[in-house]
Amino acid sequence: MIIYDFSKGVNEQELFYAWSPQSRTPVKFTMGDGCIVSKEIPLPEGQVRTYNDYEHISLLTKKRYGVGTTITVECDFEVFGAPLLLLTNDLITINGNQSYDRHIEVVGFESGFNVWDITYAPDKPERRYIAPKKVAFERFKIENNERITIITKILEDGILVTVNGVTSKVELNDIGNEFYVGLTACEGINRFYSLKIEE
Repeated sequence: MIIYDFSKGVNEQELFYAWSPQSRTPVKFTMGDGCIVSKEIPLPEGQVRTYNDYEHISLLTKKRYGVGTTITVECDFEVFGAPLLLLTNDLITINGNQSYDRHIEVVGFESGFNVWDITYAPDKPERRYIAPKKVAFERFKIENNERITIITKILEDGILVTVNGVTSKVELNDIGNEFYVGLTACEGINRFYSLKIEE
């Protein structure tokens, strides 16, 4: 079992930063109170802030993990936050920065959790998706600043997801079953406390 305790910062010997095409600028996490945190993007005076006006940052393991591995992310959010557990086996480079193409997102947010299967379109403007597919959605209330535990187990034919005790099995038949694993700060202020990996 490996535990990355983010109260001590980011272990860049074993984890690497990546930025999806949705990211505006390749920034890194800031240290918070016992965690790493994403922040607001500065806006021109008078501009109304939306869910897109926050840092979008990913951290991934340098090692790939396969069937039987369980990944646990401890996190919370405020404002529009949607912290997520990330799985990908499709690393790419965009504008000289490490990125990823097809990936799976297990997202905790104010209305519960959803699971997305996402591929980016190289022929479209940056930050545009090509047919993001929602493959699971469980509705329940998560409050601002409430601790979220996102657990995902890699199976032969998909993943088993549990968020704050609510579980859903998701079939993923054409993406493989060995992934770089990690997390992403998305849409709002996100805090991450730990990443645990059990093989």
